[in-house]
Amino acid sequence: MIILGIDTSFDDTAAAIVKDTTILSNVLSTDLATHQDYGGVVPRLAREGHEKHINSVIELALKRAHITWEEIEAIAVTRGPGLSICLEIGIAKAKDLAIKYSKPLIAVNHLEGHLLSFLLEPKTIHKQHELSDFFPALGIIISGGNTQFVYAPKIGTYEIVGETRDDAMGECFDKVGRMLGLGYPAGKVVEVLAKTGIPGKVIFPVPMRQIKSADMSFSGLKTAAMRIIEKYPTLSKQDISDIALGFQVAVTQHLLEKLDFAIQNREVKSIVVGGGVICNMFVRKQLRKFAKKQSVPIYFPYTKKLCTDNGAMIALVAQYKESISQENLDRLPIFRLDQK
Repeated sequence: MIILGIDTSFDDTAAAIVKDTTILSNVLSTDLATHQDYGGVVPRLAREGHEKHINSVIELALKRAHITWEEIEAIAVTRGPGLSICLEIGIAKAKDLAIKYSKPLIAVNHLEGHLLSFLLEPKTIHKQHELSDFFPALGIIISGGNTQFVYAPKIGTYEIVGETRDDAMGECFDKVGRMLGLGYPAGKVVEVLAKTGIPGKVIFPVPMRQIKSADMSFSGLKTAAMRIIEKYPTLSKQDISDIALGFQVAVTQHLLEKLDFAIQNREVKSIVVGGGVICNMFVRKQLRKFAKKQSVPIYFPYTKKLCTDNGAMIALVAQYKESISQENLDRLPIFRLDQK
């Protein structure tokens, strides 16, 4: 199927055209500079950005894919989770288009998009996926808003076996980076500075080691960072790098230790990973080592652009979903991944 996917879950306005698992176009518009002035995403401004960009983003996705409305077979839209006032823009636009062009509308869970994004491929590659090669799988979703371990026997059947009890992993990266004066978003800068940090110079405590479960907690690492930073009269660039490295090592170790609980006593054919934090190559390298130790193949999205929020992953998930009937468009709900 050729599907238009729309995502307005947070601050980026995204639209893409996907045929089966092949990306024909993938367009993203962001007002990051506007939010940087406030040190984080302002929901009202994010909504205004979606209202401003959504029409042009959809039009550009169609143009780049060389696809007409007559060729579009369905429209997919993120129903949640995300910022409700942002989700509303994408949902309203998708409904309007579905009615205007008499197209089926498919509601997609944003986290399922991240979970299955490893299946996406550029139009220069034409592989036929055998889903039986991947599933049952253990999914890892690590982003700015969510951190979960998901057991997936098959597409559409999911069990959350562990998740953060407070902050998401990506959020923790940004907040610790902000404490170090690195601006917003800080996750990428933390990774870069950590490369010049001195190993073992700054040691963070690894959370929840006494709790034998796959649940995670990242808020304590923010507190630890604050207390460590307070000990420095002034921070040199090397001090910041040392703290960045200590934090990155601890937060990744926490993820791996809890992943070990998540995979225990589960027969899986693969580990699949999605979410913006996977752009961090240190985290990715440690996950590869974990998978190798478990003798389980691990799969990541094809490019870093597919790790962060995008419309292609929404269109992909829609390939496996049933459409919403025209008379039920106004009942489009917002659900968590584990809700039926």
